[in-house]
Amino acid sequence: MSERDRSFWNFTTLIVFVALLVLSIHLIRNAGGMRMLWLFNWLDLVIVSLATFRLAHLLTYDKIFGFVRHFFLEESREGDAKPTRVGSRVVYEMLECLWCTGIWSALIVVTAYLLGIWGQFIVVVFAIAGAAAILQIITKALMHERI
Repeated sequence: MSERDRSFWNFTTLIVFVALLVLSIHLIRNAGGMRMLWLFNWLDLVIVSLATFRLAHLLTYDKIFGFVRHFFLEESREGDAKPTRVGSRVVYEMLECLWCTGIWSALIVVTAYLLGIWGQFIVVVFAIAGAAAILQIITKALMHERI
């Protein structure tokens, strides 16, 4: 892909992100979540951070979400994955790197968290899964050092 094409898709993805950011703010304001945002404390930040970590990894790496990633890609003859449709290209750009997906994940998690009790429940579940994943990573690293 040329640098010009990559710049176009990055710009398109940025526009989509800004549109979703504005939509999220609108949803949060209508649900009364702006008050919660002002009361956000360190525990909320930890919960949202762990949930964002887990969601970003789920979208980018985990097998269970692989079918969604593959839906937006088509195998070329050389075996390299490449997006085939315009909408797929935007989603592919969002899922291509962990750092980019982390920003999208943070938008999703914060919006869900501020929308109300059901969003908070889902975010807490993701946060617990994120903490468990971090503990697993630490345990594997410690066990690897012993061997």
